[in-house]
Amino acid sequence: MKRRELGQLTRRELLRLGGVGAASLLASSLLQACGASPSANPATSTGAVPTGVPSVQSKLAGQGGILVAAGDGIGDNFYPAAAFQGWAHSWVFDNVFETLYTTRDMKALIPALALSYQVSADGLTYTFQLRQGVKFHDGTAFNAAAVEFNYMRMLDNTHPFYEPNAIFRTSVLPGVAQIKATGEYEVQVIRQYPDSAMLAALALPYAGIVSPTSIQSDPKGYGAKPIGTGPFVFEKATKGSEASILANSNYWNGRPKLDRVVIRVIADDQTMTASLLSGEVDITPFVDFKNLQTFSANPNLKVQVVPAASTGYIGIQTQKPNLKDVRVRQAIAHAINKQDLISTIFYGEAYLAGGIVPPALWAYDPDYKDYYNFDVQKAKDLLSQAGFGAGLDLQLWCQISGFWPRMAELVQSQLKAIGINTTIQQVATAKFYAAASEGKHDLFLGDVTWGSMDPEEAFYAFYGCQNPRSISRWGFCDADFDSALAKQSTIPDQEGRKKALWNLQKRLLDYVPQVFNYYQRFATVMNKRVAGYQPMAIRTMYLEGVSVTM
Repeated sequence: MKRRELGQLTRRELLRLGGVGAASLLASSLLQACGASPSANPATSTGAVPTGVPSVQSKLAGQGGILVAAGDGIGDNFYPAAAFQGWAHSWVFDNVFETLYTTRDMKALIPALALSYQVSADGLTYTFQLRQGVKFHDGTAFNAAAVEFNYMRMLDNTHPFYEPNAIFRTSVLPGVAQIKATGEYEVQVIRQYPDSAMLAALALPYAGIVSPTSIQSDPKGYGAKPIGTGPFVFEKATKGSEASILANSNYWNGRPKLDRVVIRVIADDQTMTASLLSGEVDITPFVDFKNLQTFSANPNLKVQVVPAASTGYIGIQTQKPNLKDVRVRQAIAHAINKQDLISTIFYGEAYLAGGIVPPALWAYDPDYKDYYNFDVQKAKDLLSQAGFGAGLDLQLWCQISGFWPRMAELVQSQLKAIGINTTIQQVATAKFYAAASEGKHDLFLGDVTWGSMDPEEAFYAFYGCQNPRSISRWGFCDADFDSALAKQSTIPDQEGRKKALWNLQKRLLDYVPQVFNYYQRFATVMNKRVAGYQPMAIRTMYLEGVSVTM
């Protein structure tokens, strides 16, 4: 089919590119008629095209169409190492920023901004040779000094541009002592101890490298105007509603096929389904599993389901007075009918969980599946032994979008059966995990999805006496756990590390800072016009090879 110029858009395409499309309006009206509130759509812009970045018109060269992706949340800070504000939010920095190495299948590492590396005999010094001729979107040069600047501002609290909000430093740079430029295109990473997972950690999207000039010129606002080296350039964003990125015509690996990507927040399943069926949305990994057969039977849609590197859990603030006794936490674990959650919420498209590591990663241990079997009487007995035979009251937090409110109601019912009364508090998705990190909850529903092919990632992201998230979310600090975690990183063979990570999972199961309920499968639904997209075991979305036919 002959490609049309961008000025020749149909009415349907104009609706797809607008802030709210026809399907969204229809579903919103239906929700209001039923007494429900439509999702919020605040109009606070978080940034426009950064200074020095080519205009929208020069970017839209008509090469591969405009993709509309829909997801869970858009926040206001696109600095990759800062707080998680939703998977849809992360799709912006997945494509605007790049890392030294990357992965597209969770199995192999691919050189990105680094071309090669060498490791010293003691395993403490990694020397990277960097790609030359790469430019940030503001026209400044990528080099070793930029790498040093980005990572040392995470580690060194005396750095002039130290970033205290870089909470993912514990995932990206565990055990790293220093990063220093040793040449214009050579950089060294110096470690405190050997770590077999270091390259995988540096491949995390949260390790994305930002233009130092953008940070230096706007230390407080650079996160709202992200400037990287990636295949797409940030255009604009409206918190809670929508963001868009444009093809980078000067990308070192060739201009991406897509002209523009619009990332839209759709908080409820009904609107998401309507938007997919109408063609207003081209792709999403956020669908109600009960509609999979409908999507599969639709000749205009494609469905792909993959095992996910993702674990759903109930987070427990173990230092709250009613939750300090481990028997209360064990009672909660025994009270949860995991199979009921899987059947009701995911329509069977998930697996029973044991430890934190899912089957998609090599440190999964099937022996933990029945560590806390569903047993109402045992749960009641444990509560009674802990002095709560008459029951207790707790708060249960959940995200306001997707399946989370339904899951919260189901967990509420299951806990009520053993005498625990819960009050559900719904929180906006973009703010949810930041709110959980304030530690005001008793319980919250969440999931962890790996960005790295190495299973140790979540251990460093979630736990540790020096990790603020570990203290605030679950009140968990165990020096022996920290020591064992660091020690497993030094084990050279995967089999040895696997056993060490099994033992760490058992420690968590015994302490119960979380109840691990299910391992997810991810279903991606896309319009048949979409070509070149390969779903991953994580909700990361890389789009440089994707196109949309008109």
